Amino acid sequence: MNTVILAYEGCILFEVLQAAAMVHERLPVCVATPDGAAVTDRSGIRVLADHSYDSVVTADVGCLLIPGGNPDSIAGNTGAMQIVRDVVANGGVAAGICAGVAVLGLAGVLQGRRVAHNYTDADVPPEVRRHTDPLWQGNRVRTVGHRRGRCSGLRSPRAPRSVRGGGGLGLQNQALRGPFACCSTRDSAALRGLGSWETAR
Repeated sequence: MNTVILAYEGCILFEVLQAAAMVHERLPVCVATPDGAAVTDRSGIRVLADHSYDSVVTADVGCLLIPGGNPDSIAGNTGAMQIVRDVVANGGVAAGICAGVAVLGLAGVLQGRRVAHNYTDADVPPEVRRHTDPLWQGNRVRTVGHRRGRCSGLRSPRAPRSVRGGGGLGLQNQALRGPFACCSTRDSAALRGLGSWETAR
């Protein structure tokens, strides 16, 4: 099993690097880009690809990391959407960080999932925040989602710019900066054992 970073031109690679470092020992990390060519992330770093989206063998993917940046650039990419759907269907973890979560939504894998995001009181109205404000305990977000590996999250510090707590957009999934929320249909010992990951209660 491998970890695949779903990279694209203008992505913010650093958003997934900590997660990649956490999983690399158990699930080696490789990079896929739309056509298998190198891409340049938003900071100007040139990222070499191991695969094109179409050449990813999704049966071998245990963890999929999708960075933010400009996911609109791959919104219409059928290969990217199929990777996400296949990884989730096969029981792998698909994790979107920041705007990378939009790719999970576009692929249709977020229906019924509950996780947190980093919007603040200033960003969204109270009727939206009421969905996830209860997820906060002091300045930390509780793990969220369903038990037995259906949807997991990490304990994470509240976003520094947050005034009162995290917000929520119904069933839409957004992740906190840094550690991320993720979804999986598999209760995997390998995935449970990764660093500070915690299965939702």
